[in-house]
Amino acid sequence: MKVLLLEDEEITREFFIKILQEIPEVKDVLATSNGEETISLAHSEKPDLILLDIELDGQDIDGLQVARSLFEHNQDNYIVFITGYAKYALESFSVHPYDYILKPVNKNRMQNLIKEISIKIEKFNFKPLIITYADKIYQIDPSEVIFIEKENNISYLHTTRGIFRSYY
Repeated sequence: MKVLLLEDEEITREFFIKILQEIPEVKDVLATSNGEETISLAHSEKPDLILLDIELDGQDIDGLQVARSLFEHNQDNYIVFITGYAKYALESFSVHPYDYILKPVNKNRMQNLIKEISIKIEKFNFKPLIITYADKIYQIDPSEVIFIEKENNISYLHTTRGIFRSYY
């Protein structure tokens, strides 16, 4: 899982990076202190999870504005706000965050949350089965497959949508 972190305080950012690097499901951590850079990285790097601080000292943009910009372009992002202020919680729901964590952060809670999100991402990042039979091509979600049976050189995929034949 690729994680993008926006945190303006260097010590806190380093603490979060250390926590994230200890989680086996996290393969890549992109960290920045700048809201505009976060938007740019989100578009170019396509992270699976975006962790956002809300109050960003000395910047024209805050974490909520970053989240709104990201939400306009991709509503499938997993966004988690990590902030020291509960007062933004209601406003944050406009971008449908997965969670809202108040600082100081409990390390175990954060690790469990990241693992939970990783499971959800893995579950929904499937590659469809491409089945061809009788000059027709079918795309089947693997989660729709109930069972597969084989008779001679034909496989029958029994799915929630019906039965599909294939020579594979």
